[in-house]
Amino acid sequence: MNVLFFIGNGFDLNVGLKTQFENVLSLYAEETSVDPVIISFKRSISQKIKTWSNFEEKIGTYSDEMEKKETPIETFLDYGNCNLDFIRFLKDCLIKEEKKANYADTRNIAESFKSSLLNFTKHLEIDQNVFFDIKDKTTVKYSYMCFNYTSVFNNCLDILKESKIFPLDKIRKSAFLGKVIVGRNDLGNVLHIHGTLENNMILGVNDIKQIQNLDFHNIEKINTYIKPNVNDLLENRRNADAIKLIGDADVYCVFGMSIGKTDKKWWIEICKQLIDNSEKQLIIYAYEKDFDNAIPAYTLEIKEFFKITFLNHLKYSELDKDEIKEKISKKIHVVVDKDMFNFKLT
Repeated sequence: MNVLFFIGNGFDLNVGLKTQFENVLSLYAEETSVDPVIISFKRSISQKIKTWSNFEEKIGTYSDEMEKKETPIETFLDYGNCNLDFIRFLKDCLIKEEKKANYADTRNIAESFKSSLLNFTKHLEIDQNVFFDIKDKTTVKYSYMCFNYTSVFNNCLDILKESKIFPLDKIRKSAFLGKVIVGRNDLGNVLHIHGTLENNMILGVNDIKQIQNLDFHNIEKINTYIKPNVNDLLENRRNADAIKLIGDADVYCVFGMSIGKTDKKWWIEICKQLIDNSEKQLIIYAYEKDFDNAIPAYTLEIKEFFKITFLNHLKYSELDKDEIKEKISKKIHVVVDKDMFNFKLT
């Protein structure tokens, strides 16, 4: 059985780092600049920090907004300079935050990480034996698509590997043969789909339709703001590797992600797999600060919200059909699980 985790910024936040766009944007807007283009850009951000909290979506709409207001930002070059200025600031902020991570308590990190991987179905409110009626239960291979630029997740996974507390061999005792290895677990590796702080940070939208300024569509360099296209231009095989991971996986676990439209490509890829293979399943770990599991209506509301959010990415695609959405919906399981990756590094 192959289990693929999609890891978002919620992981870094969970362990205590302040890596939200909203945190960074507030600092960025306050930083002094001399370039009138950048000053105007920061003014727009400071007026609506909440709106800009999903920076990648906002830069798609801002491409059109900037020509509809009194601003010195008029050209694609200006637009590019604004994005580049922010990315440089973001990188510096994330480097500072990453340095705050303290990995001294290796035992707790390893134990918490181990528990999260082994018990990722813990709070599913269905018969887990039915859920995992998959071709091979004896071998579990884990893999991870990380959407963060930091290496915090990698470092914690490495600590788990080095601790040797994760049961790699599945052993069954036999009266005649003694201990017999009947299967193996594989902790796997991490794919940073959008790069890292040291290697090609990619920030942008999912496709050209999300760049609302139509005048920019015919400019070749627009591809530098479309994340999947950047990977292709860099010839780094990240897209191909990600598609293979998704194709090989039996279970998809989404943790710490808002399931936003700027990563639509990967949500569509998951949907294709859920349609084509009756055994594949998706688990979405929802975050709700003041969640009260005692209220059924509240629980159902959260489940419905995340299912609808995920299925909305099928709009205007060949999968945008009621019967397909209904089929996929039955294979989406939403849980509010505060035990997953529940440890602090700060």
